Amino acid sequence: MVTAMLSAGVDLRPALRTRKLLVQTGLPEAMGSDDHLIRALDAIDSFKPDHVTLDAVSACVRMGSEQAAFDYLMRLVSILKERGITCIMTNQITGLVGSDEELSGIGFSSVVDRGHPIAFRRDRP
Repeated sequence: MVTAMLSAGVDLRPALRTRKLLVQTGLPEAMGSDDHLIRALDAIDSFKPDHVTLDAVSACVRMGSEQAAFDYLMRLVSILKERGITCIMTNQITGLVGSDEELSGIGFSSVVDRGHPIAFRRDRP
């Protein structure tokens, strides 16, 4: 990720060195949704961020099931809201922006305060 951001002209290394930025990675399949939640909350408790980015909501289903993804997201977002932490979520979809698929089909859209669809567009000659 650091290298990819460098190619766009954004150097994350100073923020990582000074602990102004924490990046926590993990494959959804590596553990269950409860373990992912505990791991995220431990990091949030120790880092005390103002903002948390979750990339990508659509991958949460791979923690086990749509219900597990929904429960994980509901619990995480509820805790973040309770603590006054802004949660920024990305989502990868295959359909059109504005479709019902936007929050990976797990019924999570009612919890989101604001959505900003961003689409990759390739201009063709």
